[in-house]
Amino acid sequence: MSSGFSVKLIALSKSSRQHNIGYLIGAFEDKSFAALFIILMALSALPIPTGGVTNIFEIITMILAVQMIAGRQSMWLPKRLSQRKLSLQFFSKTLPVIVKWVNKLERLSHPRFASIVSAGWFQRLNGLVILVFAIFAFMAPPFTNLETLPALGIIIMALALLLDDLVFSIVGFLVGCAGIALIFILGSLAFKLI
Repeated sequence: MSSGFSVKLIALSKSSRQHNIGYLIGAFEDKSFAALFIILMALSALPIPTGGVTNIFEIITMILAVQMIAGRQSMWLPKRLSQRKLSLQFFSKTLPVIVKWVNKLERLSHPRFASIVSAGWFQRLNGLVILVFAIFAFMAPPFTNLETLPALGIIIMALALLLDDLVFSIVGFLVGCAGIALIFILGSLAFKLI
């Protein structure tokens, strides 16, 4: 991972200002898709009940994934979404957790099959998978924590794009698929009980 990404994450976590999503798009420039996937899905990936609070972040992730599938190099969000402010609590509590885990995963990673990861077709394929995972995270019933694994799959796949590491991409795919399977299994059990 570029040290610039880590440095920007640390600076954001120590920020005393309430930044909006548009600011984050500008802050991460050429790696903005991957960086925003990590930031937007972080709260969904934590094993805590969110009660549907994260749905707006999942919708934004879906919009960005569609743009990635279309091959866009720079992202676009409706003005209303890009001006949406993230809470100071997000910057003071959630972001430091992201920084801690990013640093740990950074030590495990090194560029593996970087030419595949940076290829346009692979970026589009990642966008498609991220879109599917975001849809399932969005559809997970509130207060069940079932959005955790699809969201974590998105984060690991986004890290793969930042680190140029195909192994991370495969791991993220498997984690997200496990989350989708869990949603189906528990959903069918709940349906049988009703």
